[in-house]
Formats: sequence, C-alpha cells, structure tokens
Amino acid sequence: VQDPLLEQTASGIGVSHFQGNVNWEEVKATGFKFAYSKATQGMGFVDPKFAVNENGSGKAGMHHGAYHFYIAGDDPLKQAALFIKTCRELDNNTLPPMLDLEQGGVQKAVNPKQFQQDVFTWLKEVETALNVKPIIYTNTPFSNQYLNHPDFANYPLWLAEYGVKEPRIPNTWAKKSWFIWQRTDRAKV
Repeated sequence: VQDPLLEQTASGIGVSHFQGNVNWEEVKATGFKFAYSKATQGMGFVDPKFAVNENGSGKAGMHHGAYHFYIAGDDPLKQAALFIKTCRELDNNTLPPMLDLEQGGVQKAVNPKQFQQDVFTWLKEVETALNVKPIIYTNTPFSNQYLNHPDFANYPLWLAEYGVKEPRIPNTWAKKSWFIWQRTDRAKV
C-alpha cells in the first residue's frame, strides 16, 4: 500500500481467527506497518479474534482496519449492519473498512447484475455509516466476471495476485491501478 502518512510503500498483513494467536509486537518488529483483521462474514458471523487482533495491532503501533467477507445472496443491508455494529463497538480503526469479494463468497448461482447492485448497497451503507469510502478486495478473474460495472473503480482496489512480479489489473480498475497488492496468502513471521 502507498501509505499517505509515510509517503512510501508500506507492508501489511491480513488476519482472521484462522491465524490463531498473533504476537503483534513481533509482527511490528518484522517491519509490517499495517494490519487488517476480519470482523464479520455474511449476516451473522463475527470473527472471534477480531477484537483481540484489532486491539493488539493498535497497541503495537500499527495502522489497522477491519474487513467483511461478503456472502452473495445474503441481504446486503443485514451484512452491512453487522459489520457497522461490530466496528463501532471498537471504534478505533485507523484505516478504511474493506469488503472482501471473492469466489468463496459465491456459494450458489448468482446473477451478476443483482450481485453488483447488492455490493453497491453494502458499500454505500458502510460509507454513510462510517463516513469513509471502503476498499474493495478481490482478484482479477473474479473482478472481471462480477465487478465489471465502471462505478466500482470509484473505490480503492486491494488486489490479490500471488507469485508474480506485477499483478494483472482488473478491467474495471485499468485506469486507476491498485491501492494495496496482496502478494501472497501464505507467510510466517
């Protein structure tokens, strides 16, 4: 990510309950400047490690933010409400919220136009409630299939593409590029 506070490239980490207990002081000492913690998923799941991860990364002096794993077909307003409530309970994020959009969130056949409308509903609801424009997390194949509406380019892109020197930019963001590039989904500190 280009960190506007540092005006340089900064490395970060994304975590959820799957990582278990995170030693945030060690993460910070390794050189990571920011962290995103999974807050919610769908309409009813709150990550059991969210508060611990958010508080731990903040106490370690890292910029930190929260993300929601979106489930296609679930009510976007209920998903947004869960995320907003969960984030407001901590009310200490220093980075914009992020919406995780990927194939794992599409558990049955989905109409791409309806999916896009629902995602825009979530984005607008969260932006209004938290007074900050969310970041969209996705990969190029998923984006080119489901996020081809030009208005998605109004949101910063967190692009997941592993094992390459330069990522392929999704068509929607071709004129803007990425804000955060996730280079791997497997790393140890």
